[in-house]
Amino acid sequence: MVFWSFSGFLYSTAVPQGKTYTSTYLVNDVFPVLEATFRKTRPVLGISGTKLHWDNARPHIAHTTRSVLDSKGVMLLSHPPYSPDLAPSDFFLFGYLKDKMKGSTFAGDDEIIHKIYEIFGDIDKELLLSVLENWKQRLLWVISNGGEYYIK
Repeated sequence: MVFWSFSGFLYSTAVPQGKTYTSTYLVNDVFPVLEATFRKTRPVLGISGTKLHWDNARPHIAHTTRSVLDSKGVMLLSHPPYSPDLAPSDFFLFGYLKDKMKGSTFAGDDEIIHKIYEIFGDIDKELLLSVLENWKQRLLWVISNGGEYYIK
């Protein structure tokens, strides 16, 4: 799981072995760390006022998750159903990581995670800004086409 913006990567984590990616995991394990990260970068506001966009996966849209986001003042941007390629992590980041890791072998999970953090650190802000501009164009396309599935 990764949280990022045009200014860089804010927080990322792998779901620990033995845990399941559920709304309970998000609320109890991810949000407290994410909130602490925001308090460091935005001491006055913290996570309040943040706009969050992610897909419609069940943990993301669960009542528990939405309730916590609401209580923290986080605005959840809507995501049209059946449009997996609208989230920047889906149309850019995961493919980028896959390309950068192609041909690599790893001794274990720690090496994989270290490599991912290394790749994140090498992505410059101009590239992230262009990805988010592309995201905006994709969203505008879906809106102007009545919510239709995005077509390149």
